[in-house]
Amino acid sequence: MPPPVPETAVLSPSRPYSLSKYLAEQLCRQQASAWQVPAVCLRLFNVYGPGQHPSFLVPYVISCLVHQQPLVLRMPEALRDFIYVADVVTALEQAAQLTVPGFHIFNIGSGQAVQVMELVQLAESVFGAAVEWEIASAESGELTTMIADIRQAQQVLNWTPQVSLREGLLQIHAQWALAQDPA
Repeated sequence: MPPPVPETAVLSPSRPYSLSKYLAEQLCRQQASAWQVPAVCLRLFNVYGPGQHPSFLVPYVISCLVHQQPLVLRMPEALRDFIYVADVVTALEQAAQLTVPGFHIFNIGSGQAVQVMELVQLAESVFGAAVEWEIASAESGELTTMIADIRQAQQVLNWTPQVSLREGLLQIHAQWALAQDPA
């Protein structure tokens, strides 16, 4: 397995979304230098949580489970780093308190590699349902592994994720169950 990606890794964005994030970071870097003010960019990995748009992987998997629909995966063997939204909020709060001058980048993820199929199996366990799945062709340029090296955030922001993937899925399930209760 490849090592987690540090903040110092060379970036070569090839898709519009990743390019827009890269350019925004460069603008923050330039403004921090020009105005001598602190600037912080957080690189969020696979954020998930209640209310997330169904086009993202975790809510898509859950939707297929609860509606008993087949699941279509582009890269079931891919390794991803899932981070619960509450942990992201804590990272944002910690970053907002950073007063060290200059430009800073922090990876915000769990630091844990989870195979997409492992996510599906865990969601099946939490939701008590199974789903059929099939493989679709992957998009060109999509990375097979993306894991955050979170040591900088731990050291400088004093931030460590608190919610495991299982616990996050349990919290989503609890909110989903409440929404299903007609009482």
